[in-house]
Amino acid sequence: MLHNIKMIHLSSTCRFACRSGAGLALLLFSCAAPADSVEKQTDPDTGLSSWKATHPDFSLELIQVLPDYIRATYATRGLPKAEAERIASWCVFGTIVRNTSDTPLSWNLADWQFRSADGERGRPKLKSEWLAEWRQAGIPFKWTLLTDEQTFQVGDWSQGFTTYDLQHGETFDLTYSWTREGKTSTGTIEGVRCAPDR
Repeated sequence: MLHNIKMIHLSSTCRFACRSGAGLALLLFSCAAPADSVEKQTDPDTGLSSWKATHPDFSLELIQVLPDYIRATYATRGLPKAEAERIASWCVFGTIVRNTSDTPLSWNLADWQFRSADGERGRPKLKSEWLAEWRQAGIPFKWTLLTDEQTFQVGDWSQGFTTYDLQHGETFDLTYSWTREGKTSTGTIEGVRCAPDR
C-alpha cells in the first residue's frame, strides 16, 4: 500500500492537508474553493517517491529514478557506457504530462525552473541539448527523454525522463507552466527530492 500525504492549495492563503491510510482520512484544515493538489506517494517496497500535481486542466507527475536504472536503461538501448554514466550522474525523473482539459494546451520545458534548497536556480536540461551533445560525439541516440515542448489535444499525454543538474538526494522546488486558450498558468511542486545514489 502507498502512504499518501496530499497538500491541496486552494489559494495563496488557504490550504488543507489530508492524510489517508487504512481507509481513513484526517482533514487537518479546510475551506471552500476550487482545489489544485500536489500528492506525494512513497512505495514501501522500494522507498522511491513520486509527486503528482493536479490542476483542472493539466497534470504533472515526477517519479524518482535510481541511477542504476538509468545506466541499465541506456545500456540496453546502445548508448555508450561513458554517456550512460554521465546522464546517470544527473538527477533524473520519470515524468508524465497530461492534458485534462476540454481544449488543446501546450507546454515548454525551457520555461520550467527549479530552485534548490540552497537557492541555486536552473531549468531542466532539454532533450535537444542532450541530442546535440550526442550528435557532436557521433552518437545517433534519441530515445527516452521527454520532448522539449508539445501541444496536446484533448486527452493527450506524454512521458519521458527529465534531467536536472542537481546531486542525488538533493531537494528542490519545481515551477512549471502550460498555456491554454492564450492564458499561461503556473504551478509549483515543493520539496521534490532527487533519487538517492544506490
